[in-house]
Amino acid sequence: YTLGVSSGASLLAALVIVPAAAEEAFFRGAVLTGLLDGSRRATAALLTTTFFALMHGSAANLPSLLVISLLLTLLMLRTGSIAAPAMMHLVYNLTAFVPVEASLGMRLLCGAGLTAVALWWGVRRNTYAHPPMQWLDRLIAGAALAAMAAQYFV
Repeated sequence: YTLGVSSGASLLAALVIVPAAAEEAFFRGAVLTGLLDGSRRATAALLTTTFFALMHGSAANLPSLLVISLLLTLLMLRTGSIAAPAMMHLVYNLTAFVPVEASLGMRLLCGAGLTAVALWWGVRRNTYAHPPMQWLDRLIAGAALAAMAAQYFV
């Protein structure tokens, strides 16, 4: 079975782009920043990490979800923008398209690529403060909400 271009683009948007943007807008853009206003950084980070992992509802994947969620949360805290964790999340979602039959080397390569993206963003942007949402963050959050709302009408 092969997908047409429009079907493939719809599948890519539905499984990779929209979830990355929407989940990051919600968990790192709203939950984390909201918790940071009234909590210590470590508490806010651990709660956000745990909420994200549990929301996915998979006991089998809980350890890996906790790790990726912690990386995304730390990346948000490091850069001060949801753009960095959203990009990393998008790359992570793309790895779901690596065939199960792929070699261990291929899976390790995908993991190394994901780690490289995270390190590059973390080193590139050096912000430790809790900044207010920037215009790009508001734009991403608005687009994520619009995309989630559109799913109910399609």
